Parts: sequence; structure tokens; C-alpha cells
Amino acid sequence: MSVWAIVPVKPLSRAKSRLAGALPPEQRQYLATQMLLRTVRLLLPLSHIQGVLVISRDTQALAMVLGYTCGNDVTARDLQRQDGQWARAKGFDTFCPLGPWIETDLDPTQVEVTCLVNGAERQRGSTADLIFPVAQLIAYVTQAMTLEPGDVIMTGTPAGVGPLHAGDEVVVRISGIGELRNAVI
Repeated sequence: MSVWAIVPVKPLSRAKSRLAGALPPEQRQYLATQMLLRTVRLLLPLSHIQGVLVISRDTQALAMVLGYTCGNDVTARDLQRQDGQWARAKGFDTFCPLGPWIETDLDPTQVEVTCLVNGAERQRGSTADLIFPVAQLIAYVTQAMTLEPGDVIMTGTPAGVGPLHAGDEVVVRISGIGELRNAVI
């Protein structure tokens, strides 16, 4: 695999079921498919959105954010390759653990994001390195869909996406927020 990556000209969009993060963090577990991957992301739960919302200016976008939390965006890569798209591969009920809480007083522009698997660091990055800043992500998503209070937008992920196996423990750490721990079964 090449070390060069293609930089997208616009954000990539994917959807997850609301049940993907439905269980309390300590009860969330992942079914280990043949090729289960994890990516760590900063999440933006939305608060006071009413009716149809299309945000055209980035400055407006951040006013809609309730706060920020940790998220583990799990993908069954084998199913993604088999299906040729993302819906089933990312759509399992426990494939988007969120938490431990929502931090309402956080500047999303320079937040450190780290992922450990069984205590070994696998991903580390900063939101300062995002290709698309948080406000731009919100503006982009709302051009295509109506968002409601409680909806979540996930940022990009640092390099280091990799496999998970039954028995693994995943820890997502985000500075200013805390830590999310999950087990793979």
C-alpha cells in the first residue's frame, strides 16, 4: 500500500443507525466479524435544531452543536467489501459506541484524539489536522439532510485504522473529554 493518500475535495458521508450507540458504554460489545476495524473520532451531538436546517456559513454551524464526545466508528470491512457500500458494514447496533459524556465547553479546533487497542497506541492525531474543520463538516452535511436534536456528526480519523479481534479492548481518549472503553466479543 502506498504511503500517499488521496485527499478528498469534499467530506465523505455515511450514516449509522441510532441504535449503533444505544447501550451504556460499559455494556457495548462488538461482534468480531472476519475483518473488524476501528476508527477513533470526535463526535458532535447536535442540540437546538428546529425544522429543516441548511447551514451555509461555517460560523452558524458551531452554534448548533450541543457539545463533543468520544466515538469508536466500528466497521466490518469484510462486509463492506462484500456489499460494495458502507450501510451494513457500519450499521450493526453496537458499532458506534459514544461517551463517556458530552463536553459542552470545548474548542474543537485543537483537540488530541488517541486510540489504544489492548494498551498499545494505534492512532493519534489532532483536530487541527482535519482536512475539513468541524464547522465545515456540519455545513456540508446539512446541505443534504435535515438534522435533529441528538443527531451526531463524526469527524475524520487519524492514520492507523486497523483490525480488531475477539478479546480486544479499545480505548478512545480525547483531550478535554475523557476516555471511552469497549470490549470486542
